Amino acid sequence: MKNLNISAKLWLSVLCMVLAFGAVVAFAAIRNKTQQAEAAVRSAALDDRLNLASEWRRLTDTNVVRNMALMLSAEPALDKLFKSESSRVIEQISQLQKRIEALDLSAEEKAALELVAKERQGVLQLRKQIIDVRTAGDAEKASEMAINAFSPQRDRYVNALNAFVEIQKQSQIALRDELAARSRATVMYATAGVVAVLLFIVIGAAYLIRSIRDPLNRSVRMAECIANGDLTQNIHTERTDELGQLTTALAHMNSSLSNLVRQVQEASGNIEVSSSEVAVGTQDLASRTEAAASNLEQTASSMEELTATVRQSADAARQANQLASTAADV
Repeated sequence: MKNLNISAKLWLSVLCMVLAFGAVVAFAAIRNKTQQAEAAVRSAALDDRLNLASEWRRLTDTNVVRNMALMLSAEPALDKLFKSESSRVIEQISQLQKRIEALDLSAEEKAALELVAKERQGVLQLRKQIIDVRTAGDAEKASEMAINAFSPQRDRYVNALNAFVEIQKQSQIALRDELAARSRATVMYATAGVVAVLLFIVIGAAYLIRSIRDPLNRSVRMAECIANGDLTQNIHTERTDELGQLTTALAHMNSSLSNLVRQVQEASGNIEVSSSEVAVGTQDLASRTEAAASNLEQTASSMEELTATVRQSADAARQANQLASTAADV
């Protein structure tokens, strides 16, 4: 990460956030789609079982009336009217039972269906016995059997069938509750994923800010030290990003200023030596100048004396010349 430039770090952070949110959304979408597909299959199977069981109960309710009429009435017209229809419905119910038994049933449903089949078999056996007794001419016994044996058996059969239908309804309710719970779980997982992504973003942002702020503060401190004249810092970095380049530039500036100061110090030393030599030469020249001035004063004094002597000699010569002229006139 230290070797990535700042723009690459920012783009990488954005990409990670997009991928993280995309993963959360994809997880929620895939889970929801899977649940919907599974719910559609299970709901269709439950609807099929409920429809078959409801149809079974409807046919049973209508056929019970026919069977009671067949068992209690000795009318040939009524027997002719209901017997064939009752047999057809019984066969239709048998087909429904086979279709339900072929479905993928739970243990509870299988137990309930076995009870329904058992009670139905008892109803069919009693029906046959009562019809046979009535056909034999014992209407009173047939009526007694219909009331005392068939009616309780019929009630047990209908109750068992109603219990099987109720199981299908409860299964549908349980399926809806399960789907709702799984949907809530999906929302909870998605929420937890979003919270985790947000936490990851906060941690990543804190790390990114620190990775930029700390080197920048360090560069500011180094620049302030250089500005205050402290060129003794040992500046180095292993980063190759913009902050590393800034630190390297500060190191080069610190080194260049150190070299410049050293050169100025060396030049100042040379100037000091030259100044000392110039001062010595100036002092020597001053001494020589004073000596020359003294000699000039002595020479001037001698010249004055010589001038006075020459003036005296000229005056003496002029007087001698006058004397000579006077002597000649004599």
